[in-house]
Amino acid sequence: MCTSRSFEGGMIKYSFAERTAVEDFLQSRLSAIKDQKGCFVVLLMYSTLFSRGLGECRADMDVAENTMLAAHGYCSQEIVNLMLTGKAHSNLFDGELEGVMDKPMKGIHRRCKVGYLTLIEALNEGYLTVGDNYKRPELPIYVICSESHYSVLFGLNRSVSNGNSSEPFDLLYYDELGRQDEEIRLTVDPAPVEVPKIHDLTPPLEHCLRTLWPGAAVDWNGTDPLL
Repeated sequence: MCTSRSFEGGMIKYSFAERTAVEDFLQSRLSAIKDQKGCFVVLLMYSTLFSRGLGECRADMDVAENTMLAAHGYCSQEIVNLMLTGKAHSNLFDGELEGVMDKPMKGIHRRCKVGYLTLIEALNEGYLTVGDNYKRPELPIYVICSESHYSVLFGLNRSVSNGNSSEPFDLLYYDELGRQDEEIRLTVDPAPVEVPKIHDLTPPLEHCLRTLWPGAAVDWNGTDPLL
């Protein structure tokens, strides 16, 4: 079942009662979606906001007056959390934090299906912490926030996602903005080793990985490290 509502500017909001109806709708319009190019990202954000509810999104946020677009046109942490968890919470730590604002600051309340790692945590050295609900997802898939954009790391071994691996394992990396034409496979050895300090030529991706596996050795397997 599908209902629709038109808005000023030509945008139409479609509502669905079942997941299969959404899949059928998107499948029937794949060619139109491809023609949208970059605009589809904006439409996806609209869809996510409407799915949660605009009032619910404002209630999720620490500061309801904040916007979903941050400075310089970057997406806010709220919209990232909304897309990954279904709620527009403002923080990355587990649960809630009290005593800082006049109301509890909201983080990630349960283990996520997809993980999230950020270079900001490594650079700030304790100022920002990503909680285990993001770092130890149900699936070995990690959204990476590094160098002002997002990319993805994923593994084929589901046991990797608990973050407790003691043996080396492989992760595949994909960065659409990097215009990749070859597979980038990283072998991560979680056994702690002495690693370079943060302010050097170590690839940012390695610093992101070490927020989950401190001191891990990372082998790029012949691919030129991305700096």
